[in-house]
Amino acid sequence: MKRLITILSLILTVNLFATNLAVNNEHSQIKFKIPYMGFSTVEGRFKKFSISYVMKDLTITSLEGKIEVKSIDTHDKKRDSHLRKPDFFYTERFPLMKVSFKGSAKLQTNKAIDFPVKLTIKDVTKTVNLKLTYLGLKKDPWTKKEGHYFKLGGQLNRYDFGLKWNKKLDTGDGFVIGDKVDLEIIIESYQVNEKPAFSRFYKHRSKRAHSVKVEDQVVTKEYVQPTKPVSTKHNIDKNSEYSSPATVVVTVISGFVIFIVIIVIGIFGQKYLTELLEKMGVSERWTFIISSMIIVVILVEISILTAPYMGWGVSPLMKFFK
Repeated sequence: MKRLITILSLILTVNLFATNLAVNNEHSQIKFKIPYMGFSTVEGRFKKFSISYVMKDLTITSLEGKIEVKSIDTHDKKRDSHLRKPDFFYTERFPLMKVSFKGSAKLQTNKAIDFPVKLTIKDVTKTVNLKLTYLGLKKDPWTKKEGHYFKLGGQLNRYDFGLKWNKKLDTGDGFVIGDKVDLEIIIESYQVNEKPAFSRFYKHRSKRAHSVKVEDQVVTKEYVQPTKPVSTKHNIDKNSEYSSPATVVVTVISGFVIFIVIIVIGIFGQKYLTELLEKMGVSERWTFIISSMIIVVILVEISILTAPYMGWGVSPLMKFFK
């Protein structure tokens, strides 16, 4: 019984002095890069994640994190869409990546230490050896809260996690995508429930009331009759053709129809121009730019020509209702 009490006391003591910290997403990044075409790299990041950890005496004892795979961003919408499909992450079935650590990682400022984590991608869990560098405790200049800063780096083989899609180069001497993925993670963290600065534009407002200097005050014995404020309201002619119920109804209906037509032209026009330019061999970037500019010009012209039917003056359709 005494041994059990001693063990419970030790556990309570450890938990009492341990600190729970959470990662601030706004100032943290989870980035990666992978070889592409044998001579370049594709860089990307995950924009949505939640990570928390426990630390005592500059020693991390546990860490838990979840990463929303759908938030992947490689600066190319088509590529991001492909990465979410079964060829790669299959986000409909596996929406989250998970990372965890259990052990004892003693931090040393500006010195890299081994930090092996358990990483789960899809239905595969493996150990990934990272290097963790503690950058120190820094005070936020706006909120005056102290936060812990880290950077982590490492490498994994995507084939180990079932991300096996690839394609041979036309030259036959390589593949489109490499197998090794480099990881770079920047962390800003605070104690749970502490409020970090939301942005670098955060400004502390003084609570001091505004006061008027004595020398700036004007004293007068004369009574000044307050002037009546001038009304800024415009008189509306209820008999005007602009405000007649018929004009309002016709304008709303015609405006709605034109709005739908503009949307349809924008969607299918963009699709048609994209397919046409791709057949002509135009690059993906220029296909997007050229097709977008043409559609914008067309929609602006349509908007100008149909403005009288959407409320710019009396609708020309009113002549049919007289």
